[in-house]
Amino acid sequence: MAVVLITGSSTGIGRLTALTLARLGHTVHASVRSLASADGTAASAEFAAVENLHALELDVTSQESANKAVRSVV
Repeated sequence: MAVVLITGSSTGIGRLTALTLARLGHTVHASVRSLASADGTAASAEFAAVENLHALELDVTSQESANKAVRSVV
């Protein structure tokens, strides 16, 4: 199985992709811009119920945030 990093996982296709891949057995790191936001909190709660699915904070407009997220996954 693969290890996957998905951006934009708090809503929409990113969220559905993260849930689907994790349920298929892949290890998924699903990023949201802010875990403290309403969308981020809701996604984290839903992700916690799925094995192999880990929420992480990632602001794709920040190189520092991207570096931190990648280090976390690796």
